[in-house]
Amino acid sequence: MSGIRFVDLTEETLDLIPRHFFPEGGAMSDCTRCLYWERPDLFGQVEGDPAAAVKRDWFLDVLSERKACGKLALRGQRVVAWARYAPPSKLPGLSAYVGRRPSPDALFLACFSVSPSERGRGTGARFLREIQTDLASQGLPAMETYARRSSANNPAGPLKLYVSAGFKVIGGDDEFPLLRCELAALVVDGQAKVPARPASAGLPVRPLKSESGRHGRRTSSSGRHRGQSRRAPAAS
Repeated sequence: MSGIRFVDLTEETLDLIPRHFFPEGGAMSDCTRCLYWERPDLFGQVEGDPAAAVKRDWFLDVLSERKACGKLALRGQRVVAWARYAPPSKLPGLSAYVGRRPSPDALFLACFSVSPSERGRGTGARFLREIQTDLASQGLPAMETYARRSSANNPAGPLKLYVSAGFKVIGGDDEFPLLRCELAALVVDGQAKVPARPASAGLPVRPLKSESGRHGRRTSSSGRHRGQSRRAPAAS
């Protein structure tokens, strides 16, 4: 696990965002051009350099209000994981999900992707703890995300990863639960104290049908998103 360093995702590091962590192809596979979260009205319609320009404008807009909107994990000069987060108001793609809406006081973790070569090595768990520690030390109250229960092949990472890191199910539906981590609870005497990953952690109880509501419109055989079976399963 040695040799990994973490850097903030800022205007200066945007060019380090990996393009092809997900080999399936399609509109969701290129992390520099996928518009799933920020411009769902253009997703799958605008591609290539025009999509990259729209995506960059989104990053610059968020960065005009925050010093960083994500993190990168590098082994040497190679990016092995990346994440981005923003206030829910900056992510129109959230409107496709059902049940309880992401909270305005929380940063929403839209993308959390680990290179296939790093999976199963603890890199994702360490990367998530780094993000939690950093955001908790900034005084941010909470982080939320959607994960997919039936498959780890989705851009937010496997559900078990979040349960082990202290996230709790607060809504969503059976397949795509909404998870929340109270970052304020991780701060002790002014210092962020993210607990080490436990040796084992059970999955949370599925939310009741009455809480989750109807199923959303986005689904695929292996990905996170609903109603996009013709697309690759990874959004960024």
